[in-house]
Amino acid sequence: MSPSSQLEPKKLDVASLVLNLKNSDFGSRLNECMRIGRTPSTHHIKKTFGDLGKSLGYDVAASGYVGATQGEWLYDMVWFVGGGVYEQILVLESELLRGTEASVGIDDDFYKITQAKADIRVWVTDCANKKYVQRHLDNCKHEVASQRQSLPGEEYIFVVYNWTDSDVHIERWTKL
Repeated sequence: MSPSSQLEPKKLDVASLVLNLKNSDFGSRLNECMRIGRTPSTHHIKKTFGDLGKSLGYDVAASGYVGATQGEWLYDMVWFVGGGVYEQILVLESELLRGTEASVGIDDDFYKITQAKADIRVWVTDCANKKYVQRHLDNCKHEVASQRQSLPGEEYIFVVYNWTDSDVHIERWTKL
C-alpha cells in the first residue's frame, strides 16, 4: 500500500475543484504548451491533474507523471483509493492534435471514459475554433445520452482547447 492510500482523502466536490482550473494559470500555460507541441501539452495536463489528485490525498496512476503511485492503467490518468478494493475517483483521457474539422467527431479514446466506473470522467482535447468546440461537445454529450448502459448522474468534465482563440473551454456536464 502506498503512503498516500493510507491517508483519508478529502471529501470534496472533485468536479468543482477541477472546474476551478478555469481560475488558475492552467489555460494560459496549456496555450503556451500547445504552441510548442503535443508532448509538453500532455505533460502539463498530467502534472496539473496529477498534482491536484495527490493534493486531495488520492493515489494517481499515469505514465509520464513523476508523482504517480503506479503506471498507467486503461486510462491516461486515474485518481483512486486503493488497498484491496479500488475505487476510481477520476478517470482522464486526452487526445490532442485534433484541430481540424474531424475534431467535431468523437475520438475512440472518448469511449473509454464512457465505460468507466468513476465519480468523474475528464475528456481533454482540442478543436480548431469555437464552432467546432461546441459541435464536439454536443456530439460527446449526445453519445453519452444515447448509450443504453450509461447512467443518470454520470459526471463529465470537458476540457477543450480552441486553436483560433487560444482559449481553453472547461465545462461540467451531468447525464440526466
